[in-house]
Amino acid sequence: MQEIAKNPHWCRIKEIMKEVEDKQGNLTNEIIKEIGINLELAKEYEELLKGGDTMQIVCAWCGRMLGQKQGEGVIHGICPQCLAKLQAEIVTLRRHLIGAERVTEKLLRKGGKK
Repeated sequence: MQEIAKNPHWCRIKEIMKEVEDKQGNLTNEIIKEIGINLELAKEYEELLKGGDTMQIVCAWCGRMLGQKQGEGVIHGICPQCLAKLQAEIVTLRRHLIGAERVTEKLLRKGGKK
């Protein structure tokens, strides 16, 4: 087992895995940060719009007004632009996760072989 740990190729694989994990963590943190910012904006809009007889429909991500409907207060949705951006981020995150899984599987399969 110590021979594997000293192998320069094994060390490089571990470095690559660490880089992938770091990138995934950074991407996830950025998404969480953006969602938090946009939720705060949505709360601010909600406070501004309370009390009318028309319910405002606001994008929960960017705060863009999406429309109105009968009722009071604010409801949240997602505008087409934010939906497209979010879908692209999800696809990227899935690709990173799938890539990490494949690397891990290869490492596990090769781990017992010399």
